[in-house]
Amino acid sequence: MKIELAENWVKSYESLLNGLELEPEHKKVVPLALLQLALEHNAAIIKLISLGYHGSALALLRPQRDAFLRGIWMYRCASEDQLLKFMKGKEPPGIKVQLAQVEQTEGYRHGHLSQRMSEIKEFLHDFTHGGLYQSASRDKGHRIAGGHSEEQIQWLVKQSLMLSFLTTLEVCHIFNDAPRAHELTSIFNKLMEVHS
Repeated sequence: MKIELAENWVKSYESLLNGLELEPEHKKVVPLALLQLALEHNAAIIKLISLGYHGSALALLRPQRDAFLRGIWMYRCASEDQLLKFMKGKEPPGIKVQLAQVEQTEGYRHGHLSQRMSEIKEFLHDFTHGGLYQSASRDKGHRIAGGHSEEQIQWLVKQSLMLSFLTTLEVCHIFNDAPRAHELTSIFNKLMEVHS
């Protein structure tokens, strides 16, 4: 996928989601703040790729995933007590618990989310914390340099875009805005068709 297409997706969702207003209730504010962070990570990944900072872009995929999943969980599953504790600095349950609980809610019971998370899980720790993959990818024989294969970058773009798409749909769900979700879905599907 050309990076310009990914940049156009970021511009599209920013344009469509910018300026949405809500009543300031923490049941929505906390999840929306996390979902907005996930979208910011997506935009940063695309920007870093365009600048050639592939290792840093890869390192943001895990925080994007975490912010996305926490945002969904906070809105759909967290109790009032859990929200308040989170706002005071207490961590929510782990990723496995969040994922299991989210997949008990409408729209996620099909299990596709855990399948997607399972597909990327093994790479995330390495990408974020400078593991073997991040180290080995810099070994260019007689020199050390950044840069990843086109295939690796395409994989990252695909994963990040899919997470951003799911994030935009969750934002629309929180705002109960089906027409906006439909518009974002149409834009995203056209982007994926161009990529195919």
